Amino acid sequence: MTIHWIRQFESDQPGVALLKYEAGSSVPRHLHKGLETILVLEGTQSDETGDYGKGSYLVNAPGTEHSV
Repeated sequence: MTIHWIRQFESDQPGVALLKYEAGSSVPRHLHKGLETILVLEGTQSDETGDYGKGSYLVNAPGTEHSV
């Protein structure tokens, strides 16, 4: 995975980053302490709740856990 930070986390302010996953890569189960928003730019992102293709917009509430 490649991460390009647009804005780093600062104090209680959220961070913003673009993440690029190589085909077939995965991320272990993890907890989000804050809000997570995802916009799929190309390909598909999959987690326990489904498969999300290009153009999908997801919002995961604070306290959400998932693997990718």
